[in-house]
Amino acid sequence: MDQCQICLGTYSKLVTHHIQSKSKGGSNKKNNIINICVSCHDLIHNAKLIVEKKVLTTAGMKVIWRLPETETITGCLPQVYIYDERKK
Repeated sequence: MDQCQICLGTYSKLVTHHIQSKSKGGSNKKNNIINICVSCHDLIHNAKLIVEKKVLTTAGMKVIWRLPETETITGCLPQVYIYDERKK
């Protein structure tokens, strides 16, 4: 089971998402790719969730995301989540 870098849920399968799409100049480098669940991936592609960036900190990998001003999501999603890739 793997953990979604957005909602923190555990899933048997995650999808890879480019923060900056390849069609807009994004690369396959590790700092441009996140592994997320299908639900979070759908939210991103339906413009209901925006991934700002992914940065490496001493505490681990930090994924910074936000909701568009017009959106609200019920449930427990962290505003900023530190995802430690070293735990794998």
